[in-house]
Amino acid sequence: MRPRRAVRAFALLAVAAGMATACGSGGVARTHGATAATQPATPTATPSPMPMGTATAMPITPRPQPVPGSQTFPIAALGGSGVGGTVTVSVDGGTADYAVTITGLRPGSTHAVHDHLGGCAAASRSTHLIVLATRTANMAGVISFAVRVPGFDAGSGRIVIVYATSAAAVITGCANL
Repeated sequence: MRPRRAVRAFALLAVAAGMATACGSGGVARTHGATAATQPATPTATPSPMPMGTATAMPITPRPQPVPGSQTFPIAALGGSGVGGTVTVSVDGGTADYAVTITGLRPGSTHAVHDHLGGCAAASRSTHLIVLATRTANMAGVISFAVRVPGFDAGSGRIVIVYATSAAAVITGCANL
């Protein structure tokens, strides 16, 4: 390989590695299917240089933990879609069971349902965690399913998004968990 080509190849590899790091998932696995995300890295504090013999406590903000038990959250329609339903989250130990019922869909239509980090008010800017399901509405325009995820995916600050189709493009419903 010519020296100039080797330099270009190395530069391209460095840029690709930098993009993978910058655009990476931040410790969140972006999976497709009923598998779960990995837990984001716990925030740690990097101590600043200090004179020898001194020590200070470095506060670490704990991640919100899911509340044991069961809670039901409404799915709100977005963009006048008419979509509704509920997401019931039951936490037991290290897992969380989601029971999702989506109503107001066109019979026979297929929809992706994702778990995101964020809020419904800014759902289009939320961070994808996992695909909960891609299902087809029955003749009554309803989709119902249950899925198990790791308990850390069920804490506050999570949302369940219902997309208009199987493609994750247009959001038609959202539930703040």
